[in-house]
Amino acid sequence: MSEVNAQKFLTFQKKIAGGYALSSVIKAEAEIDQAIEIFDQQIDKIVTSERSIELDTWFAYFAFDVVGQITFSQSFGFLEQGSDVGNCIKTSHRLVSYLSIMAHFYQYHDILMSNPFITWLDLQPMKHVMNTTKRAVHEREKNERAGNDMIEYWRSQKRSEPLTARELLATANANVAAGSDTVSSELQAFVYLVLRNPECLRRLCDELAAEASRNNISFPVQYDTAQKLPYFQACIVETYRFHPVSATPYPRVAPREGVLIAGHFFPEGTVISVNPWAIHRNPDIFGEDADCFKPDRWLRPNGKALEKNLIAFGAGYMTCPGRHIAHMQLSKLLSSLFLKYDFELANPEREWQTSRSFLVRPFGWSVKAKRRQPFQV
Repeated sequence: MSEVNAQKFLTFQKKIAGGYALSSVIKAEAEIDQAIEIFDQQIDKIVTSERSIELDTWFAYFAFDVVGQITFSQSFGFLEQGSDVGNCIKTSHRLVSYLSIMAHFYQYHDILMSNPFITWLDLQPMKHVMNTTKRAVHEREKNERAGNDMIEYWRSQKRSEPLTARELLATANANVAAGSDTVSSELQAFVYLVLRNPECLRRLCDELAAEASRNNISFPVQYDTAQKLPYFQACIVETYRFHPVSATPYPRVAPREGVLIAGHFFPEGTVISVNPWAIHRNPDIFGEDADCFKPDRWLRPNGKALEKNLIAFGAGYMTCPGRHIAHMQLSKLLSSLFLKYDFELANPEREWQTSRSFLVRPFGWSVKAKRRQPFQV
């Protein structure tokens, strides 16, 4: 993702794009279901004890474990153990701060974190995650185990220029790094924003209850079922708009011949960027209520047309390849949780806190929950 040469980037993307296609991602639904069931077991213990739930922690465990399952059929064990194994998640937050700087000074990365001396000294961040990823990829090279996952898809593709072992490992690591904190932050944003808006919460729960009364829904909720819940999906899209996970502009480098944008010419090497928060809160695009969380905007006649202005996952040829993975996780986990539990903010008078570096990462808030009675799906 750090490649600034468009042709090189597109050439590499062609090698891996199929693994990110929805038709490939959907094959991992059973693995996501397993993670949801473990997540539910852990949350149920907390609910039974009547303690508050730190969703920032549990969503991070879920996101890491799922991206491991989807990429190489192996979780990192965060959900099962209920802890931050090897302080990987804590370390990942510091790594994100590093990336927020290197995204704009990428030429210095090779002499810093990418320096082989750092590896030799065993100083890499997220050691447990990186070692697990490396071990899983190496097992495939020896054909010891095959899984219905992205690694197997990439290895099985018959191409004139298949992924090298180094590219395979780099892509797997990028998958984990890009698909963990981002998904965790958006999961948090959805719950927090919905709970802050009682009418949204009521309509969302009514929609799920209606499906349950017609026996059209199961636990964990299946992706095709979640996709058919219009208000729920509108809440997810509005979360993407209202709380885009990226806190920094998306930088692009003008090519050799320069580029003309909106009547302005930018010469070669010019770094051009746009901030998703500025675009998503622009009243000229989203109306005078752009600073309000309103899922209904996506259910209006012009709702579909508005989607072209969403850049939560980037835009153009640099659109995030993992967007289907992220949306599938949000759709399945959130619908399953709101189907089974009634949530409320543990401290409604206190707003959450956010850490802003490369990502806008929420923290410092918790919820209370109780099981819906009766719960029959």
